[in-house]
Amino acid sequence: MGVFTKVNTIMMLQLWHCVVLLVVSFTTVYADLSIPGGHAHKFVVPQDDIDDMVHLEKVKEKAEFSEISSRIYEDVINEALHKLTEQLDPIHLPFLPTITVNRTQPNVNIALTLTDLSLNGLSNLTVTHIETGLDGIFIPSLKPRINATLPRLSIDAGQYSSGGVIINLPFNGEGNLTIAFIGLDIVLGFELQSRLHPCAVAGSSLVVLELGHMVVDFEGMNPGTDQGEVINTVLGSFGPDIIDAIEAQLMTGPGHEAFDKVFINAINSAVTDNVPMVTCPHEKLWEN
Repeated sequence: MGVFTKVNTIMMLQLWHCVVLLVVSFTTVYADLSIPGGHAHKFVVPQDDIDDMVHLEKVKEKAEFSEISSRIYEDVINEALHKLTEQLDPIHLPFLPTITVNRTQPNVNIALTLTDLSLNGLSNLTVTHIETGLDGIFIPSLKPRINATLPRLSIDAGQYSSGGVIINLPFNGEGNLTIAFIGLDIVLGFELQSRLHPCAVAGSSLVVLELGHMVVDFEGMNPGTDQGEVINTVLGSFGPDIIDAIEAQLMTGPGHEAFDKVFINAINSAVTDNVPMVTCPHEKLWEN
């Protein structure tokens, strides 16, 4: 069922609800029954029964409205994520600030500079479940949650330079670098203004990341030795720590501001394009 067909269904439900209210608006309903002997009796439907009928009709109408609204919004979220990941794959960065890692257990003290970076794989995002936040009949949560997964997300650096030690092994080298996150589960969330005005609230985004495992490949690490493979294996074990650090960056400070702007904007743009009579604040970040 298309988005506009669903919207028309909502309007028909509202019209039907108005008709029911008009029919039962009288405090007493009479019904004439002809019986043998030519007499007619009037039966009175108690006001309590009428109130129950109205209440049940309202509950039915709200339930159907909630279900259709939720389906419409699920389509909106899917469209927003599809367009967002298509537009952002790949992400190119000229460089990252020098990364320093200092640990005592195990002994790690390294500095790493990355240039000519490319983040690849976002367009392979698969949405596994959506809670629209519009499912409650009387008090919807207004907090959509999206479960998704990425089979592989890689960071490719055209050039890295490094120095330091890892478990008393020298950590020196230059060359290409690939960091691959395998089986990355993602939870995305945000808040809505209201059921009738389902715009995403700026600043309300959240992201939770859970990693399957990480593979690291430093080319040219410790040239002239066979220690490069050992270091790649050791660094690969830091996958969960790196994901936690990325999640923290996406949820605080400038990192969250940047993520929130792009993510909330994508949702509000899709709502404005697909839900009639609803306009959400958004900016045009790229051409269609």
